[in-house]
Amino acid sequence: MSARFRHRRRLRPWALVLILLLSAPPAQAADLEQRIKAAFLYNVAKFVTWPRNTAGNDDSSIDICILQDPAFAAVVQQELVDKRIGNARVLTHGIDAASPEQDCQILFVSTQSRPAETGRSLAQYRDQPVLTVGDPATFLADGGIMRLKREDGKLRFEIDLRSLERSGLQVSSKLLRLADIVTGPAPDRR
Repeated sequence: MSARFRHRRRLRPWALVLILLLSAPPAQAADLEQRIKAAFLYNVAKFVTWPRNTAGNDDSSIDICILQDPAFAAVVQQELVDKRIGNARVLTHGIDAASPEQDCQILFVSTQSRPAETGRSLAQYRDQPVLTVGDPATFLADGGIMRLKREDGKLRFEIDLRSLERSGLQVSSKLLRLADIVTGPAPDRR
């Protein structure tokens, strides 16, 4: 047997290992995307001002609620443990159903959330000082404020100015310059 064939035999196990390693990145990419979303939520909170006399403005904590996605809630908890914004501690809560009594300054809705619960949650927080962030395709049309989207392999975001205005939140112009601005339907005048 020639040296060339013996060399190929030695490479076969390494080729199998290489194939296995190359098949792992989608899982790692999904994990990385979740960690990037967690960092995004933390950094966005730095550019939001909640109205006076609301929970997000009392310097005790900024509560991020993750709706119906326990895996992502765990990632956010892990990534943001011991983080602070000013004097406020950043806390993460995985929740099954949103309620105005829930202490949330940021509500994140993933594609894992049931559409009916997403709509109900957004309706409950519609005129509240809660930054609603999500990644379902219909999130802004359903009344959300900020939608994360994947575009050209990058994570980008849109902000619906009318929903933002209704919430009473103030967002830094620095953040608005980075966003794709959307102007949703005219607000209800009930």
